[in-house]
Amino acid sequence: MRLNANQNDESPSLFERAFSAMPYMLPVLDSVNYSKFLAFYAPQFFNPVYAALDPLLAVYKSSPFINLAIYLLIVWVGRQPALSRFVRFNFQQGEEGERGESWVGGKDRRKRNSSLICAVEN
Repeated sequence: MRLNANQNDESPSLFERAFSAMPYMLPVLDSVNYSKFLAFYAPQFFNPVYAALDPLLAVYKSSPFINLAIYLLIVWVGRQPALSRFVRFNFQQGEEGERGESWVGGKDRRKRNSSLICAVEN
């Protein structure tokens, strides 16, 4: 599949933008369980959101290994040179987010924070 592999400064098409948003749906689907408590207080806002996410949630919860399969798909798509840079970048960002390293600054930041805590305690 070739979406727009040219490297110039063209604006990405609507299809590329929608395709690039796909890896960010995995954290959204993971967080639905936590938002149910908020939905109790604001059902007029959350009911349409849940109605839109219900088909995706049914597929997502159908197998215990679907999370792994989606992650491997995100990694594979992010490495395809035939796709545009815009699409590959967003898929690689989604991959980093799923590993949980880029959200907190990576492993180095955790080391720095722990050494900072040790220095403050002494």
